Amino acid sequence: MRLLKTTGIVSLIASLIALVFCVVGDAMFVWQCPFFAVTGLKCPGCGGQRAFIAMIHGDVSSALRHNVLAVAGLPLFAVAVCVFRSRWQRAVIAVAALLVAASFFVVRNFIETGL
Repeated sequence: MRLLKTTGIVSLIASLIALVFCVVGDAMFVWQCPFFAVTGLKCPGCGGQRAFIAMIHGDVSSALRHNVLAVAGLPLFAVAVCVFRSRWQRAVIAVAALLVAASFFVVRNFIETGL
């Protein structure tokens, strides 16, 4: 029952956000990453908002160009958190997510900036 209630709340919030993005569209303000502004390197979250907007508009290829991790990784992470219930399983998921984000940060900046 608790999972059903949580899923309903998350679905409602996601639906409201999607509605706002569909109504406002591309004219919505997109935040600039402070880490990118200071260092010139893209953090793992850079492009996530643009990727979400592209997904709302059904443009999967554009969303993947903006941020692959946000498009592919976050839904998998959300499902894993809902499925795995014990404390040690969630700790393993959190560590794995951090390692994936760190690897994405390094590979993304190496490819795009040629570090």
